[in-house]
Amino acid sequence: MPDLSFCPVLQEMAATGRAIGKSGTIIDAGSMSTPNNILTLRSLHLVKRAEHTMEIGLRMGGSCLAFAQTHKDLGFPPRRQHVAIDPYQNNSFNDGSGLRAIERAGLSGYVEFLEMQSCSALPQLLRDGRSFEIIYLDGSHNFEDVLLDLYFATKLLTKGGIVLFDDSAHPHVHKVVRFAGRNLDHCLRPVSLHRFRPANSIRYKIADLLGRVQLTAFERIGMLERPAGYTLRTF
Repeated sequence: MPDLSFCPVLQEMAATGRAIGKSGTIIDAGSMSTPNNILTLRSLHLVKRAEHTMEIGLRMGGSCLAFAQTHKDLGFPPRRQHVAIDPYQNNSFNDGSGLRAIERAGLSGYVEFLEMQSCSALPQLLRDGRSFEIIYLDGSHNFEDVLLDLYFATKLLTKGGIVLFDDSAHPHVHKVVRFAGRNLDHCLRPVSLHRFRPANSIRYKIADLLGRVQLTAFERIGMLERPAGYTLRTF
């Protein structure tokens, strides 16, 4: 298994396949972001030295632990600079397992948790004048939700900032990724994650060529806004 020892709580969760809920319930951590994806996020974060990061979808807290620990390892003081959005964190299915993991790791000071739907939280962050260098989208996988997440993420990104889609081979997510590539090329540019990955297998390279990788990224290169009447390309 890839080395996640930079965060012992994360390493434990990946090794055991279990997370612990706030009531002590054992939660299956099988749907947590893969170790390779987590290490890719961490490598990107370290290279960019991003001071403000955000993710949609907290669940068991795997990616959140990686972001928060990386802020700490970069020497940033805890200022709740990683925003995690998840309206279902405290339901019976998740049982607060992500928040519990962050507390166990001693990283709560780096995390601002918003227990809201992203369609409400993202406009509020925009109104508050917030901006982020890295935004990780791993919330609802319904097409309309992912499209809204992308729209507001693009507005919230700093120039040169990176937005990443997890599960980008999922049909609904893939459709939004194709929309971004075909219709938002005036403001978003695809980013290869090869150099940030811990390993690049032949299988990964083939999936990348076919546009079927699990993690896809774009860099913000311009403003989202454009004049009315533009031609929408098929996606």
